[in-house]
Amino acid sequence: MSRKPRSTNAILLVGRQNLILSGIEKILHGDLKKNIRIDQDTDVNDALTRYRELSPDLTIIIDDYNDVYIPNLIQEIKYIRKKAAVLLVSGRLSEVKVRTLVETGVDGIVSKTCTDETFVTAVKTVLDGQSYFCHNSANLLAKNVRHAEALDDRAQEMNLLSRREKEIFFSLLNGTTPEDIASFYHISVKTVSSHKSNIMKKFKLKSDFELFKVGLEIGFYE
Repeated sequence: MSRKPRSTNAILLVGRQNLILSGIEKILHGDLKKNIRIDQDTDVNDALTRYRELSPDLTIIIDDYNDVYIPNLIQEIKYIRKKAAVLLVSGRLSEVKVRTLVETGVDGIVSKTCTDETFVTAVKTVLDGQSYFCHNSANLLAKNVRHAEALDDRAQEMNLLSRREKEIFFSLLNGTTPEDIASFYHISVKTVSSHKSNIMKKFKLKSDFELFKVGLEIGFYE
């Protein structure tokens, strides 16, 4: 479903590599031909603070962080502003990764190897209130849709988890420590442990080994 086109006044670029960020900024300034304020942030935690300050029309995230942080960052952005536009520039994709990104509300996915023209098209499409998926991500998304009915009971049980429990669940599956999870979400380690305990009860699990087996069953480690 199309949304109302956005007036392009500000874009936030999030990624660790300054060279890539500078290259993207140059492409945007050269092709959009508008007086756009473009801010950059190389820290995933600081990016949320910058997002609140800037309230950008579009946030472009470069996929050079730990995989688990990207869906979490998108969710936080969407939580702050429901109609926020987010475009991901990704280096590698899998069916489960595309599915996770779509579930978090990403508006577009393009490959790092795409041409400047494709990238600009993606930016303009998302700013125009529509979704844009490059050829690879679109194929993976279609494959996921075709297999949606084949989801096993474990995948269906994911609906039992709250939004925060899902975030912590995927963080744990990725090997993120409780301390790092607590730091990212600005909560205590005790709260993380409490959420983990609730997750274990809902899945009727008794050990971390069984928790990681669930990750295998739902395709997290594809």
